[in-house]
Amino acid sequence: EDPGPGPDGIALDIAKGHIYWTGMGVPAQDDGFIRRSDLDGSNIVTIVPAGGTYTPKQLRIDKQNGKLYWSDREGMRVMRSNIDGSMIETLVTTGSSATDRMDNSRWCVGIALDLAGGFVYWSQKGSDNGMVGSLRRTHLTMPQGQNSTNRTDIEILYSGLPEPIDIDLDLENELIYWTDRGDDTINRAPIAIPNGATAANRMDREILIEGVREAIGVT
Repeated sequence: EDPGPGPDGIALDIAKGHIYWTGMGVPAQDDGFIRRSDLDGSNIVTIVPAGGTYTPKQLRIDKQNGKLYWSDREGMRVMRSNIDGSMIETLVTTGSSATDRMDNSRWCVGIALDLAGGFVYWSQKGSDNGMVGSLRRTHLTMPQGQNSTNRTDIEILYSGLPEPIDIDLDLENELIYWTDRGDDTINRAPIAIPNGATAANRMDREILIEGVREAIGVT
């Protein structure tokens, strides 16, 4: 079976017997998509059609509310839809123009969910070892009267990173894990910024593994 061009993010719904994945398509053509199959790879179905997203990357399933969440790299967005691909929404927009797209610090890549706390987390990668990568979060519910371009509840948790890619959360211990494709590392840090520190100067990043060339996925 053909997964389509540029398969990237993956998520499993074991109970319903499905694999979901994002397809980046051809980045210059704005033809990203999301597909689903059975666990054995059969019965491929297109959930979000080509062009429904630009270059979708890491993917998450919110099973209890029937939602898919993903980061859209060149689309410079954090997005979600119903699990059947309907009702596509943009939660965060970090840029919109071709000029914006040249700024890799706007590119959204990793994504993770804290459903109980009501947050979506994501990474913005920056260029290779550009030291402008960041980890961010915002509420799952849009503030009243605001939209994806002007919402005021976005928190920058960590900035100045080499090139953060995929992320995951250990909510029990209040930690965020991430890969960094810039300095080839697997990392973790407390989610909360330490007292007296800022996202830019906090020093509590813990490098767990070094020498992971082109590190991308993490769980």
